[in-house]
Amino acid sequence: MFGYTLNQMFLSLFNGLSEIRKYALMLIMGAILSILVGGLFTYYYKVDGYFFGLVASQCILFFISIFYFKQLGLRINFFSLRLDSRFLKMIFRFSLMAVTSVICVPLAQMIIRLYVVAHSGWDVVGYWQAVLKISDAYLLIFTTIIGTYVLPKYAQLSDKVLLKNEVFSVMRKILPFTVLFAATIYFFRDTVIILLFSSHFLEARSLFLFQLAGDVFKIASWVIANILIAKAQVKVFVIVEISFTLLFLLLSIIFFQFFGVIGLTMAFFVNYFFCFFVVLFWFFRFLK
Repeated sequence: MFGYTLNQMFLSLFNGLSEIRKYALMLIMGAILSILVGGLFTYYYKVDGYFFGLVASQCILFFISIFYFKQLGLRINFFSLRLDSRFLKMIFRFSLMAVTSVICVPLAQMIIRLYVVAHSGWDVVGYWQAVLKISDAYLLIFTTIIGTYVLPKYAQLSDKVLLKNEVFSVMRKILPFTVLFAATIYFFRDTVIILLFSSHFLEARSLFLFQLAGDVFKIASWVIANILIAKAQVKVFVIVEISFTLLFLLLSIIFFQFFGVIGLTMAFFVNYFFCFFVVLFWFFRFLK
């Protein structure tokens, strides 16, 4: 974790300074090192080797990070940095938003899993979780773009007219690809299920429609919601995050009672449908 944190610090520097090429190279090398070094240690030392591989790959990546950092021509003495109360207050605000996101969604999913298990069984939970994993996997492309390019861009723009233009420009660029990816996965869902899981999971094919439709609204919401992060709108962000997590939890339980497991994906779709229009409404108020 220590090595991982140091490498994340360097990645954040590259991201914040719009050094996208270095940022991408670091991510690629991190993935390759994890596979090669982690795989090698695991092969020879089994479970213990896996953890040795984690440590070794992060150490190697750390030295690569320093090499790329020196190319930036920046001089930072990390051992003589002073704590600034204004800086700490700002970091606390961003940390509060991050912690809210980290807690809300996983906690809601845990509660839903326990509820579904108690009223149906683990096999039904498995179908739902499989669809969620597929959804998370392809959406990672878009959330990475938003986090790497969009968020720093929003933070740089102080003029609200330019900010509005940027938001709708991002929408026009990202949403068509989100729809295309979602549609492709829907039409080839049987193949995707068999490739990633097995034929035993084919019963999950009926869950894709509402889940993928919800994904489109999720990305649309996330494009706008990142303004809350970029502009440190902590109060609004926390209220929106908690409110829609509770709504998702409530809808999931109600819809599951009426429609079965497909009701969970229906709840996901309805939740992000309303979330999109709420953050859009806030955005127009923010511009005024």
